[in-house]
Amino acid sequence: MKRAVLKFFDRTNPVMIRVLTSRAHRLMSSGLCVIEYSGRKSGRSFRLPVGYHDIDGVVIVSTSIAPERNWWRNFVDGHPARLCVKGQWREMQGRVLEPGTDEYRQWVEAIFRRGRVVSKAMGVDFDPKVGLTDEAVGSLAENSCVTIFE
Repeated sequence: MKRAVLKFFDRTNPVMIRVLTSRAHRLMSSGLCVIEYSGRKSGRSFRLPVGYHDIDGVVIVSTSIAPERNWWRNFVDGHPARLCVKGQWREMQGRVLEPGTDEYRQWVEAIFRRGRVVSKAMGVDFDPKVGLTDEAVGSLAENSCVTIFE
């Protein structure tokens, strides 16, 4: 199932990128943006559409199937990128958040509180009254990745 979904997205990415970077971006840009970056090792340029949350100018990208994807690994130690958010390009610095840290909990709770769809997509039951539990953080650490761009 995961592989079929990944193949679908891989095939539709060029179309999504074209729409998200055009005047027609409003069709998709409320929940999707484009990340453009150079590979740390290869130096090759990459562009890909990702789901995002923009909170006070900080763009948070949560990857629910992180072990199946590689792009976020470029941001483990911090890395520059350009993001096209709502049709506007921004120069930003991305970095992967370390699970279990206060900063990680803060940002993950912020995106989970915006809607239950995100926590479900990341495989976690989130109760806003309880907050992000240690069990949820453990599950997220195994299967997902949270990258912030500032």
